[in-house]
Amino acid sequence: MHREITITNTHNAKLFSILIVLVMALCAIGISLFGNSLGPPVGDLTRIGGLSEKNYGFRREGIGFTDNHFTVLRYDDLMSGKGKGQILTFGDSFSTPKDHNITWQNTLYEKSGLTIDFVEIETLKEIRKFFQSDTFRKAPPKAIILEMGERTIFRRALPNMEQVNCAMPPKQPALTLSPQTVPRIRWKQRTDFASFDERLSWGALALRFRLLKPGKTVDVALSRSDLFSSSRSDRLLIYQSDIIRHTERAFLPMEPEVAAKKTLCAMHDVINAANGLSPVYLLIAPDKRSVYTPWIQTGLPPKAINFLEVFSKQAGSYYIDVFSPLSAAVHAGKKDVYFPNDTHWSAEGHAIVGSVIAETLGR
Repeated sequence: MHREITITNTHNAKLFSILIVLVMALCAIGISLFGNSLGPPVGDLTRIGGLSEKNYGFRREGIGFTDNHFTVLRYDDLMSGKGKGQILTFGDSFSTPKDHNITWQNTLYEKSGLTIDFVEIETLKEIRKFFQSDTFRKAPPKAIILEMGERTIFRRALPNMEQVNCAMPPKQPALTLSPQTVPRIRWKQRTDFASFDERLSWGALALRFRLLKPGKTVDVALSRSDLFSSSRSDRLLIYQSDIIRHTERAFLPMEPEVAAKKTLCAMHDVINAANGLSPVYLLIAPDKRSVYTPWIQTGLPPKAINFLEVFSKQAGSYYIDVFSPLSAAVHAGKKDVYFPNDTHWSAEGHAIVGSVIAETLGR
């Protein structure tokens, strides 16, 4: 009797194990098929929203560079004197190396012939600290470019708002530019998965974000369908921060007018800390929403502060306006100035930005 019970329990355990394996296999197959229906993960907005690359993906041929023509440094490397570029750029995700080397610094090198270093930043406080260092005073670059996203400029300026030198920085001197011939490459967005694991993980990630973090990506209707090459070209994907970081709540406990004034002052203070040893320029990367606003049909909360307007009107010669040329390109019908599936500029957008910066430096 005891032996029969043991045999039965062993048999049931095997059946249960087989059932578990079958369920796991079916789940893996289901998630894989779901991932396959979305297409391989490419854009940041499609990834964080669990959306289909087949619907929102870039569908044109792009032109990039065969190599990156700028050096990426850590902040500690910069402070220890390892920066050798003639132009130093501080920036965020709009300036980091991109697939196919489309980043605007490559266009700037092509237009100027000047070597470039890039350091990713957190706040203005670190930049000010560099300007006050012996490293900077001993070997100041020919020019410095500060790039910050429109949605993040207040947060990056916040740690430096206790400084008091709000005086308008002096006019920046022009540089001598020597344009270079730089090899280019043609590319297309990939349409195949690298492996089964990627298909499975992409499907699982998409399910997770759809179920647990809805709203990270906002999908709004457009009145035009010729602005993007995607299948859903009448839709605009934007990051939720393009909305929430511009509401009054984002600037509390300050009133919007005070926050705008303090942000402008903090920027002036940082640039003045360079003490004229290097001309310093500010570039604000416009939110995707800002450039495509004329065609957005869905009602979005208005901006409590329009930093693009604040700096355009009050910043003087150190401000590089890229909003106007990017908007002009979209108005003229240029497709994919921003990627349809991503927060950032396409190769077209990066080329516009790099060209505008080179023009400004040599003006």
